[in-house]
Amino acid sequence: MSKRKNVDWKPLGEREKRELAKWASNYANLANLGDSMRELAKNRLDGIFWYWTADAIHPDGHVVRDAIKHDLRYLHHTQAAWDLHGKNRRGSRKRQSAWGKGLQHEHVVPKAYLSRKILGGDCHVDTIHEVLARLCIAAVVTANEHRHLLKLPPDWDEKEQFFRYNGRVVRPPCVVYPA
Repeated sequence: MSKRKNVDWKPLGEREKRELAKWASNYANLANLGDSMRELAKNRLDGIFWYWTADAIHPDGHVVRDAIKHDLRYLHHTQAAWDLHGKNRRGSRKRQSAWGKGLQHEHVVPKAYLSRKILGGDCHVDTIHEVLARLCIAAVVTANEHRHLLKLPPDWDEKEQFFRYNGRVVRPPCVVYPA
């Protein structure tokens, strides 16, 4: 089934996210076996971060990859992304695949930071789930905004997840699309 059809997606639920945290825990344990497995673990964690933020459940119950990758109903987004999405939508009503043109699915906290946090900390499933729930957040931005995101400072305290957005307002997910 195509992810492009007009579907009322359901974001991944607690059950699915718990399973992803279990996978991440296994990869963290794998990385602890030595340098030979560390790169493999980092690569697999990168995939988990994408699953966590971009995948969704189809109404028939199966998980679809990247189903909500640019869907403003389910993801944080900037005003510029909202405006561009509305323009894309009006210009291409029947081709939903074009609605994301010029938009970027951005991990609010960089994936490299998330990997270091998981691989350098407690490998327990509950701990990893808490880290992912708190820090593995996506936002949709324009390609131009993506180029201007700030880098995390070395002493970042994890309190302001949207630090990299340099004062740009990041809106919460919306249920209604722009007209």
